[in-house]
Amino acid sequence: MDWISDNQLLTLADLHKEIALGEDSTRQFKADLRNGESLAAEMVAFANAEGGMLLVGVADDGSVPGLSQADVHRINQLITNVSSQQVRSPLTVHTQNLSVQPDRLVIVLKVPKGIDKPYFDNLAYSFGNARFEGGNG
Repeated sequence: MDWISDNQLLTLADLHKEIALGEDSTRQFKADLRNGESLAAEMVAFANAEGGMLLVGVADDGSVPGLSQADVHRINQLITNVSSQQVRSPLTVHTQNLSVQPDRLVIVLKVPKGIDKPYFDNLAYSFGNARFEGGNG
């Protein structure tokens, strides 16, 4: 099933199947998210390709430490801010908080294939619009 484009909710069994497939160009794992610039770059890459899913609370090795409620609140706020303020054109993304163990959650962040390509993060956008003036000295 194409979880990214059909916006269906994942079950815990679906999550484990996705994790078992490992990381690829449409699926990335993050134990935690703190860097907005890094998140913007991931979102832009997914939107400029075929879309993708970020599983936050899943480590690179496929283990599932999950996130605390406080982490989920902080990361969901970061996702909202990044998708609307650090990506050009702004992206509409979908998140789902999935309970993986008592008091631990995974955030499923789905970034659909973009309809207003190309997308840029603020770093690339700023660089792309920079003006360079040359001289002979």
